[in-house]
Amino acid sequence: NAELQARLQARLQARLQVGRRMLTLQQELLGAKDALAFQATHDALTGLLNRGAVMQMLEKEMARAIRQSQPLCVGLCDIDYFKRINDAHGHPAGDAVLQEVTKRIVGALRPYDQVGRYGGEEFLILLNAKKDQAQNLLERIRRAMADTPIVIEQAKLEVTISCGATLFVPPEDKRGGDALLTIADAALYESKAAGRNCTVFSPPPFDVHP
Repeated sequence: NAELQARLQARLQARLQVGRRMLTLQQELLGAKDALAFQATHDALTGLLNRGAVMQMLEKEMARAIRQSQPLCVGLCDIDYFKRINDAHGHPAGDAVLQEVTKRIVGALRPYDQVGRYGGEEFLILLNAKKDQAQNLLERIRRAMADTPIVIEQAKLEVTISCGATLFVPPEDKRGGDALLTIADAALYESKAAGRNCTVFSPPPFDVHP
């Protein structure tokens, strides 16, 4: 009887061990799946949404703006003279600058704002905000860069950022995502032409001032 009890106990322990192993394996598989999903939608260097994912987010935010009849600011921000940083200090320093700029942009935004890496040193920023709010947020980003140098390997780098933005104002606004990006990009070009380290806001193409 004692022997039978011991065998039953051993069998139960073996089953529990198998169950624990299966649970661990399932958790590892779920973790790997989440990691793959993150890698597919996020930029490896900055951890931000990658270009494809932030473009999808633009469409989602536009749909939300239309449903709620609320304005959406579409902004493009570009690090000034980034090529000079790479040329003078090397690509690892350039990568470190991108990571620090990312940290400062995220720190200047609200938790529900969206930002993604749109290009090499260019960021797409989506703000659920009226024009005055959006201008203030973009100014916070600009100042987060301009007010404090970035220190890379004991070198103090004066890094600034230029931004161009436009406001999507449904239901009057019939522009699509591509048109908004084209206008934001033109505004970004204007900010570069104006001397950099500034924001140019392109108004909606109609007499609406939210």
